[in-house]
Amino acid sequence: MRARVPSRVMSSPVSGNHATMTLSPSRRVQANDLAFTVPDITPRPIVDASSKAHMTGTADSLADLLMREPLRRQAGLTIDPATVKGQAEGDLVLALKLGKTARPEDTKFHAGGALDNLQIEKFSRRREARIGDGHVRG
Repeated sequence: MRARVPSRVMSSPVSGNHATMTLSPSRRVQANDLAFTVPDITPRPIVDASSKAHMTGTADSLADLLMREPLRRQAGLTIDPATVKGQAEGDLVLALKLGKTARPEDTKFHAGGALDNLQIEKFSRRREARIGDGHVRG
C-alpha cells in the first residue's frame, strides 16, 4: 500500500484491511484493521508516528515476532519460538520515531490479547511477565 499526502496536510493516516507477516516458511501472523498515522508531518529531525493492528496466529509465530528487534528489547523476555505452542490473538500498538537519527530502541509498544492452549517448554525472564488465565497484557 502506498499513500501520497500533500505537504500542507497536518496528519496522514494510512489504513488497510489485512496483511500477512511471513516470519519463516512455517510461521505467519495475520494482521487486520491496520493503521499507520503521522499526526504532524512538519519537517523536523525526528517525527512521531504510530501503527496498530489486530493480530492472530500461532503462539510460536508471536514468540518469533517478539524476538525480533526492536520488539525484543521491549518485550523483556527471551523465548525460543520452537518451545512454544498454542494460539495467540490480540492488539499491537507501536509508538514510532521516524527520521535519520531515530534508533530502534526509540520504538515503544503495547500489546494485549489472549493465548489459548499455551505450552512453553523453556522460559527465561529479564523482568516480570504476568501470565494468568490465558490473557497477557504488556
